[in-house]
Amino acid sequence: IEDAFLNDNNKNIFQRIIGFLISTCNTFFVMSRDGIMFYWLNKHILFYCFFKLTSNLPSGCINSINIINAQNHFKMGEDGALSLGIMYAVIGIGTAIAPIIWKKISKNRINRLETIIYINYLIAAICCVSLYFSKINFIWFLVSNLFRSGGPATIYIFSSSILQQTVPDKYRGRVFALDNALLLIGTSIGIIITGFTVDYLNLDPFDLYLLMGLVFFLGFIFWMCFFLFLKKILTKDNSVLLPQDYYNNKNKI
Repeated sequence: IEDAFLNDNNKNIFQRIIGFLISTCNTFFVMSRDGIMFYWLNKHILFYCFFKLTSNLPSGCINSINIINAQNHFKMGEDGALSLGIMYAVIGIGTAIAPIIWKKISKNRINRLETIIYINYLIAAICCVSLYFSKINFIWFLVSNLFRSGGPATIYIFSSSILQQTVPDKYRGRVFALDNALLLIGTSIGIIITGFTVDYLNLDPFDLYLLMGLVFFLGFIFWMCFFLFLKKILTKDNSVLLPQDYYNNKNKI
């Protein structure tokens, strides 16, 4: 009797585990399907997520170049520790202050947020050109980084603000998961580009500032065209279509 009880108990535990795994897989499938359908119906939301990729790819590259230049070209203290510390302090100030200033101007209106985003791409591009010429002076280098660091920070915060205002609660987690994944991917690719071009192609680190400035400028052109023209084709008044509504309308037809 005891053996039969143990066998039944083990069988029940096994069935519960199998049921839990099937339920989890089914939930994952349904949520993934709805998430993909949400992006398909709201392509402008997918475009918003790519702010992180197009902004943080050059930012990741520039941050790596800054470390190299602070330790080698503007070396202060042991192994450039002092110059590196000063540079990070200045970048931190730019990152903190710029979004606050722009926030006062935007008043959290989506159309203003969008305009400020592509303006900051242009500001970042100009600052990259300034960084290229800053090799002659450390103060110039710091001031260029002060204004340059505010660009990607503002783009990051304002694009997240647009997503928070636009995406329904039910899909917000899936949207921000992709959003942050693209952030990390962009930064990692930028760091890889720095390592490859400096170590294997022997490119001058200051020349990379010009290349990343071009990337920011292309981002400015693309996002300005998106906001002014393409977005009007993809959506009206930032409205969002839900997969459930799409399925219901399809069934009615």
